Amino acid sequence: MNPHLGINSRFNKNSSLLICGIVYLITFIGSYLCLALFEELGQIYSVLIVDIIATVFIFLVGIVFRNASLYDAYWSVAPVPIALYWWSLSGFDMEDGRKILAFLALLLWAVRLTLNWIRGWIGLTHEDWRYGMLRQKTGIFYPLVNLAGIHIFPTLMVFLGCLPLYFILSTENEIPLGWMDYLGFSVSIIGILMELTADEQLRTFKKKNADNPLAFIDSGIWYFSRHPNYFGEILFWTGLFFLAISSDNSIYWTAAGFMAMYAMFRFISIPMMDERMLKKRPKYAAIMNTVSQLVPWFRLR
Repeated sequence: MNPHLGINSRFNKNSSLLICGIVYLITFIGSYLCLALFEELGQIYSVLIVDIIATVFIFLVGIVFRNASLYDAYWSVAPVPIALYWWSLSGFDMEDGRKILAFLALLLWAVRLTLNWIRGWIGLTHEDWRYGMLRQKTGIFYPLVNLAGIHIFPTLMVFLGCLPLYFILSTENEIPLGWMDYLGFSVSIIGILMELTADEQLRTFKKKNADNPLAFIDSGIWYFSRHPNYFGEILFWTGLFFLAISSDNSIYWTAAGFMAMYAMFRFISIPMMDERMLKKRPKYAAIMNTVSQLVPWFRLR
């Protein structure tokens, strides 16, 4: 346990989850009440502003507990109330199959990712290794990095990914379901299943190799990609984009969502993960030379 997390030693996993749940509940209730203050800005910008305010609140609570990982589940939880709010603008129209497909995909994604986080989170005595690394590298500037990089930046990325949902859920559209809708839903589900498979294979591998700190997974879906979970995440958001443009191809600009996700994983998350793997497991260099970085593909010989 990191020394700065010693104040949280009195909290076990269950009490930590309870605290996190209460914080999120307060956050979402407060966010809903705040929406009226910004409604004149429109239903996209008002939600964006409240989303950032909610993120700052969780950031402040994280400071109290000295643990930035209190934010980690926000990534997968926040899109659900955002989507429900946008859907409420159309009266929760249940006759629009496109709305149902989009929300079902989002719900499956959110439940899976949140449950995976719950399974892996030890509690308030644990913080993501990347935050500790950033704390050491940035020193006195860490509070700013914490707010901007660990909290607000991911919130903005997820919000961009959610933009297709606004046009799917809040607007009336008479265009019937077509092949693009089924393609989009299928792509999102494939992405979810890929993430599920990658996470379960990695969890099983870690259990079997708990006594070998130099071991790294090199089988299953990980045989074809070094970061299949990230690729699955990109697929999920891409599928939502397909669902959106199936009803209105003028909103092609909402592709910024999955493109931002790709850029974040490609240029930030993956380099950080690979650098850490190389430092802890030097033989990982061979994997980097032969296994596709992101998109599952045949190995180079």
